[in-house]
Amino acid sequence: MTLAFNLACRFKPDVFKLGKMRGPITFYLLSIFTHGMNGLCMVLLLQGSRYVMMGIGSLLFMVSDMILMTYKFILGNNKWLIRANSLTYFSGLLLIVLSTAM
Repeated sequence: MTLAFNLACRFKPDVFKLGKMRGPITFYLLSIFTHGMNGLCMVLLLQGSRYVMMGIGSLLFMVSDMILMTYKFILGNNKWLIRANSLTYFSGLLLIVLSTAM
């Protein structure tokens, strides 16, 4: 995924307005996907509702960060992206907190 992102940035610089932030954003993207895939592994491999809730919360955080990155660097001023970001962020946060309370 990070390779596809780097190729897209190289061949479509007018769409991906990153400038000097390309390297840090690539590292950030790699970190986001690592945490999201860990959440997916928790959902699929571990049993128990607390692990499923923690995994889904991590996946929602990954989606939230992807939406935020799209808003900040690609699409710009879009109110629906901010609403979708808030929905996924706070839902993920709620699930992670509830998973620790069980």
